[in-house]
Amino acid sequence: MADDRCDMLLEGLREVRGVVVRRGVGGPGRSRELLGATRLRCQPGGRLHDAVECIACPRFVNFRPDRNRRNVTIRCQWRLDDAVADLMTLANALVAVPPDMPIAEADGLARDRGVEHLVVLRDGELLGIVCRCQLAGGAAGRVVGECMARQAWSLPVRATLADAAAVMRERGVGWLAVVDDGVLLGVVTRGDLVRAGVDPALLGELSCACPGDGSAPCAPARLGEGAVGICLDCAGGAACQPQRAAGGE
Repeated sequence: MADDRCDMLLEGLREVRGVVVRRGVGGPGRSRELLGATRLRCQPGGRLHDAVECIACPRFVNFRPDRNRRNVTIRCQWRLDDAVADLMTLANALVAVPPDMPIAEADGLARDRGVEHLVVLRDGELLGIVCRCQLAGGAAGRVVGECMARQAWSLPVRATLADAAAVMRERGVGWLAVVDDGVLLGVVTRGDLVRAGVDPALLGELSCACPGDGSAPCAPARLGEGAVGICLDCAGGAACQPQRAAGGE
């Protein structure tokens, strides 16, 4: 991506929702009091903090309480040269499994935790990613390592949103690991970038065998040696519906 575009403001505003923990505060003209009573995380797995801290953030634009003032939506604007580490889902918010976990056990874990994807780790090393679509109806005796898609594409912790967009476009992938000296720090998806205002056209097309309607397993396309292509529905944040076995719920 051209350097002269890296500091451009992105179109659209990313929204983060916070919860008001003290009721009856922040009336007309008392916005700081309302923000001080609102708690939120700016990124999954990040530090829980008072929304009043957002005022000092260079990305802060404004905020909007809901009608009953139980929640507050913080709106922020990003640049292409912002650090991807500030946007990613942190590793401690990911649901990780070992490669030797039985498929049925992994599927149950994903269901119980309400996630559609699991990262596969061995001693902290990222081995791959697996979607519930690949786990549903798995044969007895099979383990996660047999059906996971191997992740070859990653970013260093110092990478920017522009770097992430460029790799996704060039490699045709929708999910990138963010690492530091081989240690997984978090992940960033196409959906994360789009919600931050990155033009989807900058991300390129993503090949996937999943029709997005639950009629077939979501089989991430292999794009290059070990690359992972997550379907656009999954990468965009929508639930990728697992294929149900006959007679399933």
